[in-house]
Amino acid sequence: MSSLPAMFNEVDAAAVATGLISLVLAFLSLDTPRWERSVATSAKDHTVRLDLTERFYKNRPLELYQLVPHLALRTPIGRRRDRFRLRADKAAKLPEPLRAEAVLAARKWIETVGALAEAASRSRVDLRPFLGTYHLGVIREGVIAVPIAMSLMARDELSPEEIDRLSWGLALVELAAAYNSRARQQREAIYFAAKGHEPPIGPVLRAPGKWERRVYDFRERFDRPLRIPRYGRWRWERWLSGIDMGMLSP
Repeated sequence: MSSLPAMFNEVDAAAVATGLISLVLAFLSLDTPRWERSVATSAKDHTVRLDLTERFYKNRPLELYQLVPHLALRTPIGRRRDRFRLRADKAAKLPEPLRAEAVLAARKWIETVGALAEAASRSRVDLRPFLGTYHLGVIREGVIAVPIAMSLMARDELSPEEIDRLSWGLALVELAAAYNSRARQQREAIYFAAKGHEPPIGPVLRAPGKWERRVYDFRERFDRPLRIPRYGRWRWERWLSGIDMGMLSP
């Protein structure tokens, strides 16, 4: 007889569990349109990212890396604008034919990475999965390509369309830097790797501080999409125009 109460308790527990499952299923059935939209958006984003990567990013100029030691700043420089300006000055002083190669690489970066960023912004695609694979390259290559392009701007050798796409490319570099700071599995300082007798060059991006990490921990709980805002191009075009190009060597 003592087993009867236990049996009834088990039946009650099963009934409660069944009821909870029914409630969850009922809620999901009511929210089906939202769930379907989420799945459809995710599938669309995947298709767009794959297309943009194949059309643009896979064709970016990897020859930029040969220019790293030539544009490296051997002393710490505090302000970001000063770092970009000083690298642009070094780019302007590159000897031929190295400068011609640098110019071609910078223009190709604008045509590929800049175009990818512009298209990604217009399509409102979530770039978090893309940056999970490519953010280090976006940051490192941008640190080299943008100063070379700035040296061309100082000589009025970039068209308005190229300046526009350069600004889009900078917006993508900024988003990649944000991803590196936010994502828990990243958050490390970024260097150019050592080569031969050369030590690592950098950091080109510093790791976030302790308090910044706590803020990012909170934000990452929501796992929000990372998109290039539509105003990204204007913001970075203004940033470029705020750098004193007149200080670059002729």
